[in-house]
Amino acid sequence: MNFFSNLPLSSYFPTLLHAAGVTLGLTVVTYALALVLATATALGRFYRKSPVSYTLSTIYVEGTRNVPSLVLLYLVYFGAPQFGIRLSNYVAGVLVLTWTIAAYLGEALRGALEAIPKGQWEASSALALSWWQTVRRIALPQMYRDSWPSLVNYLMLVLFGTSLLSTINVPELTQVAGQINSESFQPFQTYAYVFVLYYVISSALQFLSGRFRLVVDPRSRQRRRRRWAS
Repeated sequence: MNFFSNLPLSSYFPTLLHAAGVTLGLTVVTYALALVLATATALGRFYRKSPVSYTLSTIYVEGTRNVPSLVLLYLVYFGAPQFGIRLSNYVAGVLVLTWTIAAYLGEALRGALEAIPKGQWEASSALALSWWQTVRRIALPQMYRDSWPSLVNYLMLVLFGTSLLSTINVPELTQVAGQINSESFQPFQTYAYVFVLYYVISSALQFLSGRFRLVVDPRSRQRRRRRWAS
């Protein structure tokens, strides 16, 4: 304890840790919502037999990917009140991050859907399974499994994307670090702590993601055993 108390800016540790907790909470909520929206988007883009869902999902993806996230954030937080829609900085931030990440993640998930052999769809049709039954029992499990690296990568993007919310005064890690720097005038020490905290959070999330995959994907456990055996 004496070691930490002798470090520069030690009096700001509790504030930084609280901000790290806010960042982690924003990450978890945003990613969960984005995964749901991305799944719906991937299915809409994949199922071309429904012109309405395909067209809407395509407009959403192409429209979102061609506009900077910061512009969307300002549009929602500063522009929406002109139409009587007032959102808190937390809600606006989560909505915009969810909307943005889901557009990119949806395309990654769609790629995994496209990679499923056509024979599996034909076999499910031969077994008299409906399209939704095939999606739920066959397509979605494979989609998530085969796109796992992308899922983890986008989790990291959500974590780092929360720093954008500092522009609308959400007290996440980057915004709080800016306040501490303006009070202490020690930018290197301040952002060195932020660097370490981001690294710890991202490493922990990647570790937990890997452990979760071992639980839900038996094949990954088998591959890991073979690597260790060799």
